[in-house]
Amino acid sequence: MKKCWLVALIGLVSLGVVSAEMRYADRAMSQYDESYKTWETSFASTPDDATRLELLKARPNPRRTTQTILKHIGAELNDPSTMRAIAWIYDNDAAFLQHPDAGEAGKAIRNSLLRSHYNKPGAGDLCIAISQSFNTQDLAFLEKVAKQAANEEEQGLASLAVSIALSNLGDDAGLVAKRLEHLRSAIKKIPEDKKINGKKVTDIISDQLYVIQFLSKGRKAPNINGKDIAGIPVTLPVGKVTAIVFWSGTNSDLETWLPILQGTYKTAQQCGAAMIGVYTGDSATLRQKISDREVTWKNAFDQQGEITKNYRVNQSPTIFLLDKAGRIQSIGEPNALINLSMQALADGAE
Repeated sequence: MKKCWLVALIGLVSLGVVSAEMRYADRAMSQYDESYKTWETSFASTPDDATRLELLKARPNPRRTTQTILKHIGAELNDPSTMRAIAWIYDNDAAFLQHPDAGEAGKAIRNSLLRSHYNKPGAGDLCIAISQSFNTQDLAFLEKVAKQAANEEEQGLASLAVSIALSNLGDDAGLVAKRLEHLRSAIKKIPEDKKINGKKVTDIISDQLYVIQFLSKGRKAPNINGKDIAGIPVTLPVGKVTAIVFWSGTNSDLETWLPILQGTYKTAQQCGAAMIGVYTGDSATLRQKISDREVTWKNAFDQQGEITKNYRVNQSPTIFLLDKAGRIQSIGEPNALINLSMQALADGAE
């Protein structure tokens, strides 16, 4: 009897420690959220490009908050109360989980999701957050929630997340069929009035069907009707292999990506292909990069985000590679494989 009492007391003490540690994590998340909201308001209300450029440099960095969260709850990731903190990391600092530096911390988070959080309340919403910055290591958790979550709504949200995530893996018939299967499950299980980040789930599902129908491999790419920074019209060339690059000056890894994009443009020039940028950042950054000769390709300045929305792009940078007939052949991050594919398409038969 005494032993049982002692075990129970240890359990209560442990719960108290977890609760205290979560309070520290909650405080760190709240402080970051408030600072980001203040920064976002300042940025939105500042019309001057030069000031906006300085504000971009002062944008709150979530990494310190992520480190604080893991410092306090890292040993208790399996506790149900920590799931909101894990969700915060996926929402605000997913790049940490994609980075090699995440190491054991990233592995511990993913193990805790699979072991302890797949059937907890909120698992479906977490799946949606994970799908926005998808890593193949997360697919097992999404699929487990879709099958074993505590209720149908959670399962449906996870199915929607699986469909979104699989869009990053290609357009072969098997993947498309699997995406459609999960979309059907989502339609069946998620209430029609459900919203995610203010957007109706029915609209999100419609977007996914639009992508499958119009933005998959082999589909004719939507035209681009935009203007460059000087107001000169920018459209897709006819009869040329074309790389459409969606990018933004707000990308924290811009200095890493620009040399890679320069390499893609050089490949395009060498093989007689075309490269068109669709830029959604601030005009001052674009002008500066053009002036410094870091950006030498033609860009449509997509200030209102209409072209980006039409292509359903939510990650920067993203490349759509089109063949000579304007059909989509691949979609993904700029890399050496995209360059090789461009060369092969340009060298191919008419």
